[in-house]
Amino acid sequence: MTKINKCKIVSSSIASIYNKPSFSSELITQALIWEKLIIIDRKDNWYKVILRDGYIGWIHSFYLTKADTYDQNPFLKNKNNWYWVKDKFLLLSLDDNSTKIISYGSLIPCFEENNIFFTLLPNEQKIKVDKKALVSLTENNKFKKNIVYSMGQLINTPYLWGGKSFLGFDCSGLVQSILNICNVKLPRDSSEQILSNKIIENTDEPNIGDLIFFKSNSVVDHVGLYVNKFEFIHSSGYVKLNSVNNKNENYCPVLSEKHFKTFKIINT
Repeated sequence: MTKINKCKIVSSSIASIYNKPSFSSELITQALIWEKLIIIDRKDNWYKVILRDGYIGWIHSFYLTKADTYDQNPFLKNKNNWYWVKDKFLLLSLDDNSTKIISYGSLIPCFEENNIFFTLLPNEQKIKVDKKALVSLTENNKFKKNIVYSMGQLINTPYLWGGKSFLGFDCSGLVQSILNICNVKLPRDSSEQILSNKIIENTDEPNIGDLIFFKSNSVVDHVGLYVNKFEFIHSSGYVKLNSVNNKNENYCPVLSEKHFKTFKIINT
């Protein structure tokens, strides 16, 4: 393998990241359109990359394009021009009459021109987009509102190991993606999320935006995010609401029997 030390941009809507440079390898996470990846190694048509959240894995070259457009365009350097997709997905109509689906959790550049809102694709194509489906990267005052909105969008989405898109989520990918929309950065895996300096244990009544971590054999293996004082959203089989309060209609006896703790996010 050869050292690369360059960057690439994800050009496809959703890009699979594997444990090894092979499609038969384990899917460990997903990258979304416009994500900038640091290339640290290469093997044939595969790149070993570092994702935005620090995760490391292998991606096939056909998901990627050069980072030149990103690096040379001052518009893309301005954080005020970037927006999270908060709808489950965006359906964009392209110039050739085809469509492109942009997933929930994607961070895309946007601008307004003649009272019409547009996004840019990595190939520099300008496409009209619904601003109501987006939330600004620099907007920090809608934490609880964004969590509730995300819940409504993502309920019943299938479980997918390594998933971080409308096609499917695993438990930690779901929590990380929802908090991204709220501009709260957490690591990718639940075992690392619980160690983040962005959270502290909450010994009081749970509140919206709190995280609940579950352990099996002293190992953190599941996580959810509270959407009210009693229920949390999580991905297990599919994205759903559950509670460890036996008086709640969504009470889950299996999870309540596990060891669990609640944490709150600092400075939201």
